Amino acid sequence: MRDKRPVDELTIEELERLLFLKKREARMQRFVKSDRRVDVPLPPISVPAENVIPDPPQFEEDEDILDSIQETPEVPVTYVQGSPQFEDDLAPHIVFRRQGEGADSRRAGAARFFLLIEAVAVLGLIGILYLGFRGLQTIDRNVEITDNISATSEAQLLSRMVQPTATPLISVNAVVLPGGHIWDAGGRHSFNFNEVPAPYRAAFQEQVNAPSSTQPVFNITGAPRRIQIPAIGVDASIRTGDDWISLQAGVGHHPYSGLPGNEGNMVLTAHNDIYGEIFRDLQLLEPGDEIRIQSENGQWYTYVVDEKQVVEPTEVWVLGQDLGGETPLATLITCHPYRVDTHRMVVFAKLVN
Repeated sequence: MRDKRPVDELTIEELERLLFLKKREARMQRFVKSDRRVDVPLPPISVPAENVIPDPPQFEEDEDILDSIQETPEVPVTYVQGSPQFEDDLAPHIVFRRQGEGADSRRAGAARFFLLIEAVAVLGLIGILYLGFRGLQTIDRNVEITDNISATSEAQLLSRMVQPTATPLISVNAVVLPGGHIWDAGGRHSFNFNEVPAPYRAAFQEQVNAPSSTQPVFNITGAPRRIQIPAIGVDASIRTGDDWISLQAGVGHHPYSGLPGNEGNMVLTAHNDIYGEIFRDLQLLEPGDEIRIQSENGQWYTYVVDEKQVVEPTEVWVLGQDLGGETPLATLITCHPYRVDTHRMVVFAKLVN
């Protein structure tokens, strides 16, 4: 029975099958016309009924169908297993869709993505190396600045003190406040070694008893040279140094403390009951009393008493250079009480002019 369906109702498989049969028929005709046919009688072959291939559907207008197929726009089709596998067995308009084409596109996209990640990682590594290099440069500069500051501070300290001998000296004021002394039964006074902690006592005895020619000599630019305290009638010269020998000449300036008018803590010491008793009435000062200090260049600076305290001889914290913060501070020290000298009277004054 002939198939009356139009072309547009046929499936792709049916069209491919039709083309295959038409091609095979045309090829057989070409084979016959080429005189290569051999008429050899073939023995009859019995084919089981279940293996008989049914005849393909018959169409009324086969040529018209082929023409309509050739005029159909090219439509990619998927290769189906079992269909013709010869390149000339298909119509020219049929194009195989390559299996794996989408996978290749995905692989190319993934490769570009990973290439981008690698580029970002390389740029990040370069940035980290650059920052590390800059950090090392900053550390080197800070270390160099610190070394320069340390060297400058040490040079300034050495410029203040000139030692005539190579014998190392331990500052008494590192462990005990200056001005300490005692009285014996005969009314004679001497340095009070009992105030010095035992580990340092022997070294201090050697230092105090050494000749004056071997004592350190200080040369400080801008050092204080005179002090006036109107409230208690003090008007005295100031000498650089507050060791046992220096205080015999009057008021002594701690050589490692501040200078008049400058930031820091300027420490001045004098006896209360020996060598002129210059600071005998220091305990009478009250907040608001003025203390005038003259620098070696002749400039006068006015300090005002802020507070006073009685401390132990070993409370060396009163020598600290940061006690006044950014405000210049003057600290006056003497023994206390009068002719007993077991403690220290300390007066703190702040710069106002």
